Amino acid sequence: MFPTDTDFETQFTFETEANPVADNSPFQILLLGDWSGGAAKPDLSLRRPIEIDRDNFEDVMNRLKVNVELDLVNDKTNLTTLNFNEIEDFHPDKIFNSISHFNDLRELRRRLLDKNSFEEAAREVRSLFNQTQANDFSEEVSHSVSNVSPVSDSKDLLDQILSQSNEKPSTFSPRTHSDEIQDLVEHTIKPFLVKTDENEQTKLLNAIDQSTSGLMRKILNHTDFQTLESAWLGLHFLVRQVETSTDLKIYIFDVAKHEIAHNLQSVSSLTDSFLFQTLFSASQDDLNSSPWSLLAGNYSFDCNIDDIALLMRLTKLSALAETPFISYIRSETLGFSSSTEFIDNDIKNLSLDTNAQKLWTTIRSLPESEYLGLATPRYLARLPYGFDTVPIDSFNFEEFDLRTSSCNYLWSNPCFISVILIAQTFNKYGWNMENISFKELDGFPVHIYEDNGETKTQPSVEVLLTSNEYERLLDFGVIPLFSYINSDKIRVLRFQSIASPLKPLRGKWNL
Repeated sequence: MFPTDTDFETQFTFETEANPVADNSPFQILLLGDWSGGAAKPDLSLRRPIEIDRDNFEDVMNRLKVNVELDLVNDKTNLTTLNFNEIEDFHPDKIFNSISHFNDLRELRRRLLDKNSFEEAAREVRSLFNQTQANDFSEEVSHSVSNVSPVSDSKDLLDQILSQSNEKPSTFSPRTHSDEIQDLVEHTIKPFLVKTDENEQTKLLNAIDQSTSGLMRKILNHTDFQTLESAWLGLHFLVRQVETSTDLKIYIFDVAKHEIAHNLQSVSSLTDSFLFQTLFSASQDDLNSSPWSLLAGNYSFDCNIDDIALLMRLTKLSALAETPFISYIRSETLGFSSSTEFIDNDIKNLSLDTNAQKLWTTIRSLPESEYLGLATPRYLARLPYGFDTVPIDSFNFEEFDLRTSSCNYLWSNPCFISVILIAQTFNKYGWNMENISFKELDGFPVHIYEDNGETKTQPSVEVLLTSNEYERLLDFGVIPLFSYINSDKIRVLRFQSIASPLKPLRGKWNL
């Protein structure tokens, strides 16, 4: 049985000295994150917080020139750039129509369906298969482009994809590099080809369709793509859930985690850091007071020396600003991971004489630690695309691989949920809020699917916690999220800091 609000309230109470801020002060939220992705960023000293809400969301995306560069053939040179000007640009239908790879596959499919061009198109597909098969079974034989019969159409599939050009398909150059040809066959076409006669049109079309799905799946599951998509879906979810006004505003600051770490390490004093200058903007009337009410970081942290050192510096800055910082501690650090059960022995490492335990104890013992909140696990940002979940229009696509019942789900940072609940509490109670009373959100995706005739469920969070596991995480100073297996609700029963002994998350609402 899961714990209830009442269960915890009776076990966990604190007395805090009330010192509320002025009632007319706005509640301003600042979210740090790598929002632009692969786009070139100006120097840290030139960057500024950007206000964001439902109305200017797309304008902000355009301003940041959000993009990602993907290595789809694993050669680290021919990169494919995807640009995102609106949240819909992450959708497969938009991707399908925005890069040349799918134009090439679509054109080859069209030619296979045309009786006048079928024979030639079929030979092209068969030539790819024949070359790869020869390499697989005759490793001692060195194959090059000259070993393969030339293809009469210079704008064939290989030329179009391997050029990795942003030009229209008609401007692609003839193929010249056998290693690039091999890369394409190996990573895009080969897994879906079967040896067949040219006249077996259905099988050839299926090879192209499977190749198209495989390429789309590779894009959507690419680590860099998922990192950017989860960030913007999380931010989009936040601005839709929180009513902004002159009393409550949301800002983002485009900075990668490694940039923060490098900057804080490079200064002799934290007051010389860019983050200090951001927290205590010279444009404010009171230079000794930070305008921010809540900080959040769309980052992940482990219990290692580099991450703990960064968190300690961030915590000290948060204390100077009297503003809490909330982020995500990776579930693996605490003994569990995606789609697995809680691993009791691993979390014991934080209570034994280990390096992780020493680091965790050190940061929890800081006087400023009550300004740091770390939440876990992540939540499911969207369902996988597919006929029974979220169908797309461009082609028959199943992101969830039915042959292996596997899927790289898209997870978002739990800091978004924490920020939403705190903001909703402020919108109702203003600065009179002493505790965060909003603790539940609904409408999250739940993935139900069949696996060898058995119905399985991926809940809204990475890991389902029992009440005992939940309480153990609370004892370690974490903000755990939990959900029920078939529920679209996620709950946070206690907003606490990592401080030891346990203390509530300190903010300007409970100074």
